[in-house]
Amino acid sequence: MLIIHLQNPDDHEFSYVNLSGNKASGAWKRGNWGEVSRMAQRDNVILLIPTRDVLLINTTLTTSNSRHLKQALPYALEENLVEDPATQHFVWQARKGSPEILDVAVIARETLKSWMALLKKHRIKARTILPDVFALPIAEDEHAVPTFVQHSGQVLVRTGPMSGFSCSASAMPLIIDGLFPEKNTSNSAEGDAEVVVDNLREVWLNTDEPADWQQSLTALREPQSDMLLSESIQQGSALNLLSGYQDASMSNFNQHWKRWRVAAVFAVLTLGILVGIQVMDTMRLQRQLATEEATNQAMFRQVFPEITNLNVRTIRSRVKSEIKRLETETGRKDSGKVSPLPYMATVAQTFGKEKTVKITEVRSRRGNLVIRFTSPSVELMDKLGKELGKSLGFDPRIEISTTADGAQATLTLEAQS
Repeated sequence: MLIIHLQNPDDHEFSYVNLSGNKASGAWKRGNWGEVSRMAQRDNVILLIPTRDVLLINTTLTTSNSRHLKQALPYALEENLVEDPATQHFVWQARKGSPEILDVAVIARETLKSWMALLKKHRIKARTILPDVFALPIAEDEHAVPTFVQHSGQVLVRTGPMSGFSCSASAMPLIIDGLFPEKNTSNSAEGDAEVVVDNLREVWLNTDEPADWQQSLTALREPQSDMLLSESIQQGSALNLLSGYQDASMSNFNQHWKRWRVAAVFAVLTLGILVGIQVMDTMRLQRQLATEEATNQAMFRQVFPEITNLNVRTIRSRVKSEIKRLETETGRKDSGKVSPLPYMATVAQTFGKEKTVKITEVRSRRGNLVIRFTSPSVELMDKLGKELGKSLGFDPRIEISTTADGAQATLTLEAQS
């Protein structure tokens, strides 16, 4: 955990503490942005800003609904604010055991934005921003007393785990009496006189310059100004000034988003349905294409069984080249006859319907195309002959003979003059 303490945005040298690991305390050091930026890449960063920029106050609100609190809090504290509540950023925390009592931190949005811009300029991402009064130690129990630290004419006063203020030393005589309860009076044993009982103004005090207002205080201990306790920061961390912060652009975006939220949801759902339909249609077409390619490959292998290095992407051009080669072999140009090769597609399609038919030979003989094939039965041969006759428009010549395994046939497609 890296704690950076800044007094002004223009400071080039400032104090910092590196509480790495589980360190309970650390000594303040002086450094610059170059040194701190390197450490900030490895540790969580907490920025302490001047308490003069922050109003720490408490109020009582009965609602526990966070939305209602956010709306009601500016109006509840309006009398304590100098600027318009709409320009302020509010952070609050309910007290343990008394949830209706809220400790509140208020800072101008522009001020907070400037501190965040400073961190961004030096490429540092802070997890928490707190007023520097939370660096002072204070006991978190019924024996807690205020902590005073005076330095260079300024006084920091921490009155509780999440409360305190900053002011000039010259203003302390006017403020000091309001920090302690008034003196109590009680009757004497005879009942004739009042006895004044002095309340001890017990404090923790550290000062670089004695002053008259300090004479009325009873200093129980002197906190070490050169040391920072991890517990001191943790006690006030609930009032992290970054909690719930939104700049103007984020606020406008949220307003427009709420207005169009329903329409946006329907648009997203509609888009999702359309994408789903498109995906399903694409998958269906891919399956159909794969089936067609498999059919084409099977038909090609039946017609040209001797060809093994088949590429489905080039099957069309391969068929054309094989037909051209067969035409050349049959001497089509010399004989003046029309080749029977155009009928091959019809033959292949008819044969492809019968899975038990196996083509054993395809060759050219005296200008005619001869196809030998086998089948489990003679009846299937006759069926194929009739189907080919219907498809070709003429009766092909088929010679059928029986074998031990079924039947074999020779189909002859004659060249037409």
